[in-house]
Amino acid sequence: MKAMLFFLFWVPQVCLAFTLIDNIQGYPDSPLRVHLNSVCPDGVSSELDGAIEFWNGAPNSGLVVERGADVNYAPAQVLTGAFAETVVVYCSNNFAAETGADPDTILGLGAGLDTDDDGRLDLGVLLLNTTDGALANFQSADGATRELTVVHEMGHVLGLGHSSVEGAIMYFSTNGKGSVNLHQDDIDGIRHLYPQNELGGDYPLGCGTVVNRQTPKRNPAGLFLLLLPLLLTLGLRSFGKPFLS
Repeated sequence: MKAMLFFLFWVPQVCLAFTLIDNIQGYPDSPLRVHLNSVCPDGVSSELDGAIEFWNGAPNSGLVVERGADVNYAPAQVLTGAFAETVVVYCSNNFAAETGADPDTILGLGAGLDTDDDGRLDLGVLLLNTTDGALANFQSADGATRELTVVHEMGHVLGLGHSSVEGAIMYFSTNGKGSVNLHQDDIDGIRHLYPQNELGGDYPLGCGTVVNRQTPKRNPAGLFLLLLPLLLTLGLRSFGKPFLS
């Protein structure tokens, strides 16, 4: 397994369309289960459920996220990826010491901790700043900001980087966002990381986007067979009628 450690910050003040983190691919698990660490305060559970519902709402993607059972891990276990589950949400009461981030400006972090040999994510963590007295304490933020934070950081956990589109959830700043809505840029990013498995039954006859960089070769015989029913129908309708001269 390739070890990776990356964190992306959510800054409540006031980074291009959608970007990916180091060209990784999404988690192979379906459904992808997200587990809440038991040290998190009341309220985080419902916000996590909202974030899961949000990303599951991306149309025509193969992403399926579910809540797993709550877990109980020490900070060192979470930060080093020493847990059995795929994704864990952890609330840090000592944010600066445990992450090195500024607890007065950073509400949360989203991270992919590891990838497999094929470059697919296989371990992730979402950290929330619950440090007492910190200016960016997650619990002290208003409801809309908390909701945006968890949704945004979950996007990072899923493999998305920051977007240059101001209306996108994955835009760097919360400024100007009064509600949580999927932007087309967010949808495009998730569909890139988690394409539908149409041959596996996601959408029979296909409604997703298929990218083919090669120009298809024309097949005259195939075209003739495709048009044969139409030609026969026209021929039957003309049968017995005199030709015009």
